[in-house]
Amino acid sequence: MNKKSLEDTIRAVGQKYKNRPSPLLMMNPNVGIAPQQVTPNSPPSSKNIRNALIGDFKPPQDTFR
Repeated sequence: MNKKSLEDTIRAVGQKYKNRPSPLLMMNPNVGIAPQQVTPNSPPSSKNIRNALIGDFKPPQDTFR
């Protein structure tokens, strides 16, 4: 088994794939991105996000038994 250092392995891979286009260049950058809509029930964007998310939620008194 040929034991190479990390630097040697990186150089070898670089030489192997030299002059080949990167697969990252062929990716569509907008895949998976959906436009967002603001619904009337969505929490307002405020400084206190916690209150906007949980509102007046109060846990029941008998949570831990």
